Amino acid sequence: MINFLIKEQKVSAHRILFLTFDSYKLSSLDFDSIIYDFCQYIEEPTDNLKDNIYIFCDEIHNLDNWANKIKYWHDNNTKIKFIISGSSTSNILKGSGESLLGRINFQLILPLSFKELLADNLEKTLINTDLPFLNFSLLNHQYKHLQKYQQEILIILNRYMHLGGFPEIQFIKNIENAYETLKNYKFLALNKDILEIKDIKEPKTLSNLFDLTTDFMSQRVNFNHFASTLKIKIDTVKLCLSFLEEAFLLYTSSIYTKSHIINTRKEKKF
Repeated sequence: MINFLIKEQKVSAHRILFLTFDSYKLSSLDFDSIIYDFCQYIEEPTDNLKDNIYIFCDEIHNLDNWANKIKYWHDNNTKIKFIISGSSTSNILKGSGESLLGRINFQLILPLSFKELLADNLEKTLINTDLPFLNFSLLNHQYKHLQKYQQEILIILNRYMHLGGFPEIQFIKNIENAYETLKNYKFLALNKDILEIKDIKEPKTLSNLFDLTTDFMSQRVNFNHFASTLKIKIDTVKLCLSFLEEAFLLYTSSIYTKSHIINTRKEKKF
């Protein structure tokens, strides 16, 4: 986004500030003072900026009371644009609360899809990423065009099925090292996205349940089986599974039916 502002929108780099609040030193500083100091650096008062300034705040949830601090500047009608981000979706959603209601636009960024990964690995001219999926004449043409690259595509698909679409993983050639990185992602997702926010009395239960779901991938899941295996209540199973889904570690698929009652009662797939 910073590159886009500088190269495409011709915004001066001096009007862009990037802050990462996973640094203890930075998160302990006064937020307003940082903004005042930056405006002093560009030699423009905060209430009379000549043009927009852009302040990127990464891992914003590490900053105490961040939503109210952003709200203060937003409501003063200053020419300050805040782009806030963080690896923990739940923390950002929880932190924004009512303070930024109607003042914030959320953009969820998920890992790369297989199509995006192909476009990145093969020459951009080989794949039309804007191809309408339901336009079968174009789809057929695309299929014939890509047949000669079948082996390359299958190699990329095999790696994608094993490692998924996290961008950082794509640069790790050694598969053992890639798995270690994925384990770290799992640990961070369970601990930062769930355990830090939700009131879970037995953290090990959550981790065990997550590991157990991998044995039932794409199968119908019986909550009673999970509960008896882990020796916990069915309500606890359902609650923990909902937490895993909130953190995008798990997706559920309901049976197709026009009846909402049947849809609710039937077992789901993970």
